[in-house]
Order: sequence, then C-alpha cells, then structure tokens
Amino acid sequence: MNKVLVAYASKQGSTKEVAKSIAETLKHEDIDAVAVSIDSVASVAEYDGVIIGAPINGMRWRQDAVDFVGIHQSELQDKTVAYFSLSYTAVLGRKMWKKQIAKAFDSVIKQTEPVQTATFGGRVDDELPSVVRFVFGVPKDTPKDQRDWEQIGAWARAFSDKL
Repeated sequence: MNKVLVAYASKQGSTKEVAKSIAETLKHEDIDAVAVSIDSVASVAEYDGVIIGAPINGMRWRQDAVDFVGIHQSELQDKTVAYFSLSYTAVLGRKMWKKQIAKAFDSVIKQTEPVQTATFGGRVDDELPSVVRFVFGVPKDTPKDQRDWEQIGAWARAFSDKL
C-alpha cells in the first residue's frame, strides 16, 4: 500500500481543512495518507508520495512551505510530489492577480518537479473591506468560502492515479 504525506502550512485553518480532506480522499483510494503540519515533519523518507499545501499570502506561496521544499529537496527527488495552494482571489480576483498567483510555485518547481499543482479557492473569516474588494476585483457579497470540495477531491484522486 502506498503511503502519502499531506504536509500543510495553515494560519487560519482553511488549508489544514483542505489537507485533511485530501488525506481522507486518498484513504478512500486505499492509500495510507496522513495530513500533518509542516512544522512537525522531520523527514519525508518513509513516504511514497508527498503533497505540500499552503495558502497564498502577499501573492506568494507561504514562505514556510517554500522552505519545507528546500529543506527536504533531496528526499523529495525520489517521491511523487504535488503542490497546492489556496487563495480567496484566485477564483474571482482580477486577471493581474490571478497571473501573480499562477507563479506561486515557480521557485519550488525548480527544486522539485511536481506531478501536479493546483490553486483552489480559499476562505476568509471576515468580509473584505470595500477598498480591498476593489483592488483585488472581488464583487460585494461574494461568499466567504470559495473552496470547491468536489474539485479538491477530484485533484486528490488524480494524484492517487500517479502513485
């Protein structure tokens, strides 16, 4: 049975929820999967696959996720690797921000080539102030949770096929 680590960085808990959902989906595919905060991962050696997820902050993938890839780069070379991110503006934001978000994995892809990547819609806890909505192009009354659980599940199943 394949063993997969879903390592995540999460400030507000949204990415953690997605990581746990991905791990559960993989378990339904008969894969031994576990979702763990990147802060508590000492080694990835025991895993066949590693999925690393973090939110987009400041139009970049969180630095602790980038650092995680760098620290474990040599171990990740022989693994099936995938990256995911969450961004509230990825779904409804302005085109220029979406282009910036699309570059989020560029630095880590140079270190370890993933079999797949994805940027999912994110979640905000509070309604965005009008000036922030204007800058990012998010319409008023946009739901606070932009995560598409069916899309996330399909992405996880596609990863399982690549193990």
